[in-house]
Amino acid sequence: MIELLIVVSITILLTAMALPIYGNFQSSTYLNERTAEIIQSIRTAQARSLARVNDKPHGVYFDITASPDKFILYQGFDYPSRDTNYDRTVILEDSLSLVTTTGNDLNFSRGLGTPSAIGNITLANALGKSTVIAINSLGMVSD
Repeated sequence: MIELLIVVSITILLTAMALPIYGNFQSSTYLNERTAEIIQSIRTAQARSLARVNDKPHGVYFDITASPDKFILYQGFDYPSRDTNYDRTVILEDSLSLVTTTGNDLNFSRGLGTPSAIGNITLANALGKSTVIAINSLGMVSD
């Protein structure tokens, strides 16, 4: 019986030590996955604008006004006048937050693919880790 209690105690102790590590790993995974998804959405909007898909420009809107933050890949000259039938919305996990210096609406010109704004998009998690996505005047995206 004593051996069983010792084994159970060790198991509980190891589990208690592993939970914070798992939480950190999961939060970092969310950060990496969503960063890649934001970059892909920006590149998709630019590619669609360059290709003149439906003869319209495309963009990405960063909605940071409500919790949780989200971003929307859209078709149109700007977010308010977009065609909602083409929206692709991604809602971020509660542990992630967005900050942009590009403004909330990043639109690419039809045929040229130049962005309406340049700057950085910062995605941060609850643990204080963050990634910065930079967009230059040619629409090149880097993290």
